[in-house]
Amino acid sequence: MNSSRSTYLLMAICAYYAFFLSDRSVAADALCSETVNVRKSEKTKRRLPSCPVSVCFGIDGGRLTRTQVRLQRNFFRDLLKSLSRRKHVKVAAVEFGAANRRLFKLTSDLAEAIEIASNIPFRGDELASVSSSIVYCDSILRHEEKRSVRMVLFSDGTNTLGGSPGRRAEVFRTRAEGDIIAISLTDSDNKILKEVTAKNTRNIFVLDSDEYDPLLRNVTDRLCDV
Repeated sequence: MNSSRSTYLLMAICAYYAFFLSDRSVAADALCSETVNVRKSEKTKRRLPSCPVSVCFGIDGGRLTRTQVRLQRNFFRDLLKSLSRRKHVKVAAVEFGAANRRLFKLTSDLAEAIEIASNIPFRGDELASVSSSIVYCDSILRHEEKRSVRMVLFSDGTNTLGGSPGRRAEVFRTRAEGDIIAISLTDSDNKILKEVTAKNTRNIFVLDSDEYDPLLRNVTDRLCDV
């Protein structure tokens, strides 16, 4: 309330200068310009579409090529940027390989998440566990009982640890009534990702540099389809 009153007071001062003075001072110009920018920022924020979901990302840290790692990292970063243009989104991320590595905890600070996502290094672990990333994300999202939840798994389809990903995914879907969206780093005929999505073709996307922008829009829309 105090912030709104201050903004309207500044607008009134600007209106006074505009009406009575043809030659405003430099300080007045700076003040009025800043006030206009504040109002535009507030209006833009109010116009952002809502996406009230909590999303946990599983990032593949296994035996990927450097090209796959770069494409995965860039798409993850750009997907977070796309989600940052929606309101009420919360995100978390884990990188899975021989062991899980938390990239960032559940947060609504997407600027920080984008910074971390932009600097994920090449690891190239010999082992990778899609199953353990599902369990890890489930443990995070189980505290979001009043919100819609999603998982997004990036994978080349390799699962060498942790049991059946399909069973882990079914436990999550039954408990949380949440979707798992799979981003394949190989092709659509990815057995592991078919298992974790219960063969729901709407939730399987192939990361293809030739279809990058449409894919970004489609995954964003699918995540916010609550």
